[in-house]
Amino acid sequence: MRRFALVGAAWMIAIFSDSAVAQSQLVVTSDGAMRVVERVRSQAQGIIVNVLVRVGDPVRKGQLLAHTELEATKLQLDLARANLAAQSTVQAAEAHSQAWTATRKETADAVKKRQQPETRLEWATAMEKMYQAQHIMQIDLKETQKIQYDYWHDQYDKRFLRSAVDGVVTEILLPIGGAVNVATHVFTVRNDDAYRVPVMVPNSLAATVPLNIELPVRSEDGKTVHRGVVENIKDDPANKEQKILSLLVRASELPEALRANLKGMKFDVLIPQFAAANVAR
Repeated sequence: MRRFALVGAAWMIAIFSDSAVAQSQLVVTSDGAMRVVERVRSQAQGIIVNVLVRVGDPVRKGQLLAHTELEATKLQLDLARANLAAQSTVQAAEAHSQAWTATRKETADAVKKRQQPETRLEWATAMEKMYQAQHIMQIDLKETQKIQYDYWHDQYDKRFLRSAVDGVVTEILLPIGGAVNVATHVFTVRNDDAYRVPVMVPNSLAATVPLNIELPVRSEDGKTVHRGVVENIKDDPANKEQKILSLLVRASELPEALRANLKGMKFDVLIPQFAAANVAR
């Protein structure tokens, strides 16, 4: 067995070799498990114009809970989409550029044969460069229009408040007509059956772990092996060299003896062999 202690980090990694199955596993000890209680916050200023749930309603991850006013942002988004979709100006500029490139080549051949004066070639070359520049300008304009479209699409999406988890709505803090700012707490969604298990891992390891994959987790005493689903991967504000993997564990799928003490419980998380190999190199 090989062990690696990382100076300044709050975790240790061990690679275990199992000769019986000829497989390595990377084992990372988690922080304490926490019951899933999600505070749904607004992402933009506005006035709530529609609330689609009530306290006690079950909701699914991604379900729409409410939204603020949409008309002004929707108009800007539609305009940006229409501008981005219009390709006629780019195509026309490209056609003019190609036509003058052909004209310049024909003129150059004619000048070589002394059928046209040098000034004619200079004029054709200048026209070619002008239309090439116009074509580039139109391409740049399209790139700007794409940036504008992405901006208004993001602004429009921020008007919708959605549940980040499966659960039950336990709080609605603002009614229709309520004003929100960025990060205003509007809803609370709770799931008494779900616990988050945070795991701090190096950036290189986090990059190998896909979202929604199931990873084996085992209790610290080694008696229970279960699975946790990778819910998200976020930067660790305390250490830029590592990230936080958030795993969801279902309490109802664990032995009753563990369920009673899940809050704060730590787990050993087994990372798949392909991820372990990337870190071990």
